[in-house]
Amino acid sequence: MNRKQQTIRELKSSFIDLIILKGSIENITILDITDRANLNRGTFYTHFNDKYDLTTALFADAIDEIATKLKELTPIGTKRIKAEGILPSTKCIFEHIEEHKSLYAALDLLDLKHSLYERFEMMFYSLLKEKEVVFVRESSPHETDGDNDLIISYYIHSIIGIIKYWIRSDFKYTASYMGEQLTSMYSNRVTGFLMSD
Repeated sequence: MNRKQQTIRELKSSFIDLIILKGSIENITILDITDRANLNRGTFYTHFNDKYDLTTALFADAIDEIATKLKELTPIGTKRIKAEGILPSTKCIFEHIEEHKSLYAALDLLDLKHSLYERFEMMFYSLLKEKEVVFVRESSPHETDGDNDLIISYYIHSIIGIIKYWIRSDFKYTASYMGEQLTSMYSNRVTGFLMSD
């Protein structure tokens, strides 16, 4: 890592810490960020226009990196992925979040026009549409058993819901456990409900 990359990393890390400490970006100043990173204000402006520009960079780290990794998992020419065990994409998502817990915990706190979860939604929709994904079942292995757009929506929102729960539970489980649970939910569909009196 060169000096420029190290400086950007220090500014991001400082900003993440401050978001977690203060709960938003509104009360964070550039001086707060640079003091915490032991850098001067001029150094900040060499790399970012303002704290909102830095916020955009954090979202890129969170969303774009996962999108890039997911694209790499399905090379050009891949026609079918068999859903056996934990999918590489599921593993990738949870491992990336686990590796960057502070980043996701900070972004979860931000009350912005497009939240972390809305950005996840847009990213997942974009990837699935780009790949023209069709969900199939064993009963009809060449076509979907219903409205594919509804199935995609269900799939995306279930992942986002699990991610949101995990972040807001302060990552009480491992990435491996989360992947196992999500896979189990998909493969063992709920067939009923029990209610107390």
